[in-house]
Amino acid sequence: MSDSRILKKRRRIQRKIESLMNVLNCEDDKEVRNRAIDDLVSIDDKEIEELLVEPLIQALGDRDLHVREMAAWKLGRIGDERAVGPLIQTLSEEEPPINAIFALAEIEGERAIEPLLKALKHVGLTAKSCICEALGKIGGERAVFHLLRILEDRRLLEEEGLGIMILFKQEGLDKTIHTSADPSFHVLTEILLERPVIRSAASALGKIGDPIAVEPLIRRLYEERTILERAEKLGKMADCSELVEPLKQEIQDARKGAAQALGMIGDPRAVEPLIQTLKDEPGLRKEVVQALGMIGDPRAVEPLIQTLKDENREVREAAAIALARIGDERAVEPLIQAQSHTLVAPQFLREAMRTFKKEKNLEAFKLLAKALGRKEPIAIGVAKQLRRKKESVGKVQCQVQIQELKRKNQEARREAVLALGERGDPEAVEQLIQALKDRDGVIRESAAQVLRRMESRKTVEPLIKALSDVGWSVRSEVAQILVEMGEPAVEPLIQALNSKGRMILGAVRVLGEMRDKRAVEPLIQLLKHEDQRVREEAAQALGKIGDSRAVGPLIQALKDKSQGVREIAARTLGKLGDAKAVGPLIKALRDRNWSVKFRAAFALGEIGDSRAVQPLKRALEDEENMVRRAAEWALERIERGMTKSRKGPVLDEK
Repeated sequence: MSDSRILKKRRRIQRKIESLMNVLNCEDDKEVRNRAIDDLVSIDDKEIEELLVEPLIQALGDRDLHVREMAAWKLGRIGDERAVGPLIQTLSEEEPPINAIFALAEIEGERAIEPLLKALKHVGLTAKSCICEALGKIGGERAVFHLLRILEDRRLLEEEGLGIMILFKQEGLDKTIHTSADPSFHVLTEILLERPVIRSAASALGKIGDPIAVEPLIRRLYEERTILERAEKLGKMADCSELVEPLKQEIQDARKGAAQALGMIGDPRAVEPLIQTLKDEPGLRKEVVQALGMIGDPRAVEPLIQTLKDENREVREAAAIALARIGDERAVEPLIQAQSHTLVAPQFLREAMRTFKKEKNLEAFKLLAKALGRKEPIAIGVAKQLRRKKESVGKVQCQVQIQELKRKNQEARREAVLALGERGDPEAVEQLIQALKDRDGVIRESAAQVLRRMESRKTVEPLIKALSDVGWSVRSEVAQILVEMGEPAVEPLIQALNSKGRMILGAVRVLGEMRDKRAVEPLIQLLKHEDQRVREEAAQALGKIGDSRAVGPLIQALKDKSQGVREIAARTLGKLGDAKAVGPLIKALRDRNWSVKFRAAFALGEIGDSRAVQPLKRALEDEENMVRRAAEWALERIERGMTKSRKGPVLDEK
């Protein structure tokens, strides 16, 4: 678009914004004002969206909650940092706009943790629940830590309806708590024993799958009041016979919970009871179909085939996914028929193709491939032609066609993504990175796969630049692609440590995940960086790399003015296990902040040095419950190590 046309468009949009803001400022009719804000947030043009930021910030102070909610939502989508201060300001209210919480988390990532925690002390119940959800989405060490602290708050646990069940279903926690060796595992187990069970904590323990958790979970099951809670908490770790009976109950939620848990357990004995429930209403049929797909028993194939004709779209799609997962030949023709009658989307046939390819069933694979090749929409065909003849298609023409394809159906947009991958020039890479923001998960996944397949020399620089993207989800996906790229990305990432803002933070995180020793010295230098967040990320990355050169600098970091840096330094020293850290960690047990003491105690337990015994015993008297628990865990671990040492090595009788 020419400069003059862009200027005209900006003026037109500016006039529209002014007109809508005038309505918001002068009109009393609530319905009219709601339409005005809806029109304002529907303006969706990347080239001029910065014009919206200031008016939307103004709308955050509107008297109407709907106006404020919509303004906060749009500011989160735009991702402009000018909105951060005003969004934080809204959190001072008892009932802030819910979208302000999620917008702040989306724009700021980990930097949003502190203002969210501050708001948690005074906001209402619904906002508390949403703050917990936002912290779970942010993830990372600090979010995990504070979520555990929230679990310890009796007042919060007793407030009816608090949505704390979401905490341990979020990606950040699921990735952080891995095994019974993780201190967080023991904290959760004790919480289950001492307090009313939070369903999400039980769910997290179920995902860990460690047998240590079974006994406390089952013990608590018999103290719960509802069948639904029993079904959900038993998860994948118990005998399915406990869950079959609730399927016969009249309470729909109980039956739904039982179906979900049966799918997690995967016991074939559940297949027949689940099949019997397929005559129920659509909401329950969907859960049952999903459970049958997770179990993967061939007995479910015929009932699932019948469900492809269900009147409810979600049930049909769940059945298609289940059949694709089971990979039985009997499902091939019914899936093809369902797709040809537009009962299910083509993507489910592709999923089945992957299963048959994996199982080397070439005949079924070819039948599905042939079916997918029929009656191809024109837009998709255009995209494929562009991919086949990319050399003969001019850059401008290709760009225009791709823009057209983006306005059409999902399959067409996916083909456009593939066409961009074939081009492989810098502009195509930029557009693929933008496709990571697509509203459709299939498109986002396709864009990520294409970027992974492209030559690293073409993608590494744009991907590193994308680490500064305003969207948290984009930064996360880009980071994962760079980690998988490996060797070619290391030196450019080290160079990116000279940048600022989100880019340097992203580069540090990726280098930590790569665990390449070349990054150790540059990361050590960042422990002195002026930005607290950079120092925190550098300390965490050094722990992941695990090089002994970091021990001395991390000991110095225990004196950092930032609580977060001291906390992560203590945790990292525990991972490294160097005895030189024992003395400094003992001193850290007297830190002014409980979270640093907590991490120092666990670190001393991980190192296992007897010099820590007396200081840890003193920590058993700490006023903070979490510190006392950490000290107890550390002392038990050190004692076990000393006992093994006294017994001496076990000799092989052979």
